[in-house]
Amino acid sequence: RSETAISKGSVSISSAAVELSEHMCMKDLNLPFSEARLAVVGAGTMTRLLITHLASRGLERIAIVNRSMARPMELQEQFPDVDIEIVLEDGLWDVVGKSDIVYTATSSP
Repeated sequence: RSETAISKGSVSISSAAVELSEHMCMKDLNLPFSEARLAVVGAGTMTRLLITHLASRGLERIAIVNRSMARPMELQEQFPDVDIEIVLEDGLWDVVGKSDIVYTATSSP
């Protein structure tokens, strides 16, 4: 580990996704990461972990697109300091069009 620096990077897919987004945001979008409009497709465990990492970076607003309301509502309860907009799947393309960064975290086909 000390020779290869393997332990220096992210330890999960969700933390790696946030780290990469933060690193590339200014370069690709000419926008500070804290100002990016974010969306996540799906509302399961990976989304919960993703929101945890995003909140730790100070992001306070995110749209979640999901097939049903139940899980996104649970996430709203778990993250009261994050403004979570819930959008059902028929609004997917509208949310994608308005977002700067979209994460997909769904097992849905």
